Amino acid sequence: MTGTLSAEAASDYLRLTLFAFDSGLIGRTYYEARLNMLRVIANPQDGAAHYATDLLGDEAVDDELPWLDSDKEQVGASDPVETSGPYYDDADHSLAFRVVAGPLKDWEFHQADDDFFPSIPHGHEHGRKQPKLDVYLGWVYKKDEKIRRVDRTTIIGLWNNQDFRDFAKIAINYYLDRFPGYAGWRVADPRILPAIRRGRRYR
Repeated sequence: MTGTLSAEAASDYLRLTLFAFDSGLIGRTYYEARLNMLRVIANPQDGAAHYATDLLGDEAVDDELPWLDSDKEQVGASDPVETSGPYYDDADHSLAFRVVAGPLKDWEFHQADDDFFPSIPHGHEHGRKQPKLDVYLGWVYKKDEKIRRVDRTTIIGLWNNQDFRDFAKIAINYYLDRFPGYAGWRVADPRILPAIRRGRRYR
């Protein structure tokens, strides 16, 4: 993975995570998710990454984020995702996005969602407040508890959908504009989207 955090940035990320957890601002599930993310975006040789691994113990997972440095396509396979395209949601007076076929059928995503958890953007099953989907790592949460995980090929299929990619850019830019001080982004530039993967089977 390219574009890892500097040692100083990784240390700051770790300190903020520990402070937020100790202060009761985030629960254990989100705390563990942030520590696992630190292991992905920090240099593995940095002390912060080692400390995060020690804190997690058996809860450490080897998640990978397929980040792009450019628009170059990468090789892989996915489950196709059919979507409705953006539509106007009268409830929150903004654009929404619904998957209408495939493994994520009936999941909805909102363009102007002020909630950062579990990811920006994130999905709502059947358009309800709970459960919610982390669109990067596939975890499904009910409140702050992991209840299941969507398989990787389904998440890749979602990010291979150009309508969803366009929609995600709008949602990310909305959050950047509305909350410029938000420090929970998983990468230095959240406008860089996960890779488009096509071709042979992804492993």
